[in-house]
Amino acid sequence: MKSKAIFLFFILNLFQHFSFSQNKIIDSLQIVLKTAKEDTAKVKALARLAYEFENSNPDTAIYFANAAIALATKLDYQMGIARAHFYKGSALINLAEFDNALKELNAALLIFDRLLHSASLGTKAIILDYKMRVYTEIGNAEYMMGNFSEAMTSFSTCLKISEESGDKSSVADAYNNLGIIYAEQGNYPEALKAQLNALKFREAGNDREKMAASYNNIGSIYDGMNNLTEALKNHIASLEIKKELNDKQGISQSYNNIGNIYASLRNFPEALKNNYASLAISKERGDKTGMASAYTSIALVNQKQGNLSEALENYFNALKISEEVGDKENLADVYTEIGKIYGMQKKNIDALLYLKKGLALSYEIGSPEHLYKTYSGLTSLDSAMGNYKDALNHYKLSITYRDSLFNEENTKKIVQSQMEYEFDKKEAKEKAIQEKKDALAASEVKRQRTIRNSTFAGLAFLLLFSIVVYYQRNKISWEKKRSDQLVVDKEMLIKEIHHRVKNNLQVISSLLELQSETIEDDKAKAAVMEGQSRVQSIALIHHKLYRADEMASVEFKSFVTDLYTQVESVFKKPNTEVEFKIIADETNISIDAAVPLGLIINELLTNTFKYAMGQNRKNIISIALGEGERESEGVSKNFKLVYRDNGPGLPVGYDLENSISFGMKVIRLLTEQLGGNLIFYNDNGSVFEIPFHS
Repeated sequence: MKSKAIFLFFILNLFQHFSFSQNKIIDSLQIVLKTAKEDTAKVKALARLAYEFENSNPDTAIYFANAAIALATKLDYQMGIARAHFYKGSALINLAEFDNALKELNAALLIFDRLLHSASLGTKAIILDYKMRVYTEIGNAEYMMGNFSEAMTSFSTCLKISEESGDKSSVADAYNNLGIIYAEQGNYPEALKAQLNALKFREAGNDREKMAASYNNIGSIYDGMNNLTEALKNHIASLEIKKELNDKQGISQSYNNIGNIYASLRNFPEALKNNYASLAISKERGDKTGMASAYTSIALVNQKQGNLSEALENYFNALKISEEVGDKENLADVYTEIGKIYGMQKKNIDALLYLKKGLALSYEIGSPEHLYKTYSGLTSLDSAMGNYKDALNHYKLSITYRDSLFNEENTKKIVQSQMEYEFDKKEAKEKAIQEKKDALAASEVKRQRTIRNSTFAGLAFLLLFSIVVYYQRNKISWEKKRSDQLVVDKEMLIKEIHHRVKNNLQVISSLLELQSETIEDDKAKAAVMEGQSRVQSIALIHHKLYRADEMASVEFKSFVTDLYTQVESVFKKPNTEVEFKIIADETNISIDAAVPLGLIINELLTNTFKYAMGQNRKNIISIALGEGERESEGVSKNFKLVYRDNGPGLPVGYDLENSISFGMKVIRLLTEQLGGNLIFYNDNGSVFEIPFHS
């Protein structure tokens, strides 16, 4: 039995997990439910509870999801209905109810597709993110059911969406899942390519949990290619990270995979030691799939040792559990191996029955590896029964599927040999050049020695000078490397600081959101929501800096687009139509200017949504950024921000200097911080112009 890949259920979550525990989140949500009205806020709380429980207690998750669907349907809140169906489908996957899970997930997908056609730009991004997550879960369910072609289609769609969105973590997950499907189909070169792509993205993000999964999957691919040394190395690397993370399920899977490698190496004591360790953890966790895999692995070792009765007992343990959870891949393995053992025991009728069951499942899941093993077993059985014609046909089919597995390996060996040849050729050429240089250097040394033969002191001085130059050059080279490394370390540290600041601001924002939902006074609630919006605008800047290659500045257009989406999601009133325009070239704004500028735009957008929106007309907001006056020839250090809306405008004679509005005071103070001037007037709505330095 080959080592198995871990199928990741990691998908991007709408809600971030913060430093406080999951129990505190659940407690807070349940408090919200007790006081919430029958509105969309309650739907969101119910859906969030379904999400929080989907892994730890799927039955409870389904209860909350059903409640969310019922209330959202009553309110005709389509986004809430779609989210609840999605979380319910995820919970059903954890209960191995795959058919029901697919119904829920497809129901969610149908609603998201319908909403996408009429959504605004910001809402479209949210819906596309949900679609990516739904396709991932559909792929999960299809994979667990052995429907590899359907799973491949879902993950390919997921990869396309994640690449378009630029979400590197989701790109890595999609590559990982595609790699697993390729491996199941016996396409090892494509599987390895996909998994190495996934590992590259995960190492870049230092995602330890998913790095462990990638190492595991790469090890399984090498196992399938019979490169047992590389397989064992990668599985051990995966196990070490899982122990570091205390990932019990992952540790169990790694123990079983390592045991399978040792079994292939015929180191049976080590194989059984690891397989039984996996079985113990799976029993402790109640993980039936893990138990079935461990029983199958133990039975295979028994079989190789010649303990056929003990092997059958463990295979039937695995068979019973695999039938319960619907693990078609493991069932195909078990049916085939039971058939082989009955053939060894001369129980030919039973042997044929189980081998045919294994063959049918192998065709159903489309696995060349399983077809190769099953046809090999049928070849041996036909020969023993004297059915030589069938034996020959089955032998030919086994060779066909074996070649489909390993002709890629032969191609890889040829390519590897070619690479080694090119490397050796290049090395020989470089060696010849170096020898020529050495000969010229030796000749030059001899000539210099002859010229300076008259004075020993001159030779000594030259030698001393050469040593000093060599030492200084090495010292400079070492200092340069050290300096370069310090720059890299500094950049990583700055990125980590931005990441942590962003996370802490998100915590504050979430606490403000939870607090606002318990406030009855409308003015107090509005003030808290405005404070939350300001915190989110600062957090957005740190998020942009953390994700960007250039850490000293942010790209203005994408930053303002995301900021608008944030403010719109909080303050947009029902039944209002808003057209948002942004006019700006690809311009980077320094971090010193980005924070006050972001807060200014946040205040202006908030005021527009609160006071300038009409329900029976088209509302327009536009933000333009252009170059201001030049301070020196050919170089512009100044910018000019122009903000417009088509609302009723500011009152005639409005005095900004003496305004008591907190928002206007914030705008005036931040404009001074930018070194700019605030100009405002009415022109079919409010217009604010702010020339500033960056």
